[in-house]
Amino acid sequence: VNAEQLATLLRGLVDLAGADGAAARDEIEPHDPARWLDDVVEAWTRRAAGRGQLIVPACRVHDGEVSAAWHRLRQIVDLLVDNAVTHGTPGPLRIELEVGPNDDGTGPGTVTCRVIDSGPGLDDLQLGTALEPFVHFGDTGGLGIGLARADRPARAAEGDVTLASAPPPTQPPV
Repeated sequence: VNAEQLATLLRGLVDLAGADGAAARDEIEPHDPARWLDDVVEAWTRRAAGRGQLIVPACRVHDGEVSAAWHRLRQIVDLLVDNAVTHGTPGPLRIELEVGPNDDGTGPGTVTCRVIDSGPGLDDLQLGTALEPFVHFGDTGGLGIGLARADRPARAAEGDVTLASAPPPTQPPV
């Protein structure tokens, strides 16, 4: 197991070091967004279930194929889901896919994918630094590169990774 963990960390560092403009050259290809989301859910369901999480997908698109850099989006979403599964708490893990209209309102435009976990969340200071490499919070046991590995290729492909945190729900008085 230690050799496997070391290999994973080294691959992550190599990915982080190489995350540059290559993402901008990704091939745009047509794909069915609902099927793409099904593939993501299928790949992560077992690991999430092992951590007490239930993946809840939501796909808001019109029927049919949409042209996008699906391979790059998958790489980014896998890193975000990995982070949510690793650091989240038991509970629902939503993966929402939405395709908005293009600028002239005819046909599909921006593809947005949200990964929403039930973890403890981050405060404003943490949100401001969470996408930087080697930043981690608490005793995570990682290098703090997962979110940075997702952010760099997204920016290189003229996209972005945006983090938000909602305060935990308040418990009614007993």
